[in-house]
Amino acid sequence: MENTLFYTFTTIAQSVAAAFGLLAAFVLFRFQYLDRVLFERSGYLAGLGCWSQDQQKNMRVAISKGNYRAFVDAAERALSLWREHMVSQNVSGEAVPCNDWHERITTVNWAIEVGTRTRRRLWTSLWVTAVTVIGSVVAIPVSHVVAACPCEAWALLWVGVAMVTGCIGTYMYLIAGTLKQEGEES
Repeated sequence: MENTLFYTFTTIAQSVAAAFGLLAAFVLFRFQYLDRVLFERSGYLAGLGCWSQDQQKNMRVAISKGNYRAFVDAAERALSLWREHMVSQNVSGEAVPCNDWHERITTVNWAIEVGTRTRRRLWTSLWVTAVTVIGSVVAIPVSHVVAACPCEAWALLWVGVAMVTGCIGTYMYLIAGTLKQEGEES
């Protein structure tokens, strides 16, 4: 039973660490995609010719700092002012500065939400992985003592199984949230 415990806990530590490393690389590529979407869509909206110089400046400063929530707030304030101006000028028709305004601002909001959710899930996975690896490493030196009592040995093995299951669960949760496409429910 002692060898079983040694092999199990060394394998657990190596496997979940490697799996997390692969998962983190995948998630970083997703972050790059989300950053590109945010930059392109918000840059287009900020560049529309219907905003005042101050409004454009506020939006571009938010974009340059990577603060896309501030950009959305500035863009929505600018849209509100633009609509008021159009109403005061008695201009009829839909009061939006461009035809795909709603689609672009919705995409920016979607990318912000997915990025925030993915960061939160990545940190959860990191902590569960860290606890699992540390628990496995701590279990290795006491394996020879625990192996003397079959009940304790089986209990320790089941704890190892539960830790791995927790890691796999958080990894699946992270992947599922990261792969959400525009328009899909959270």
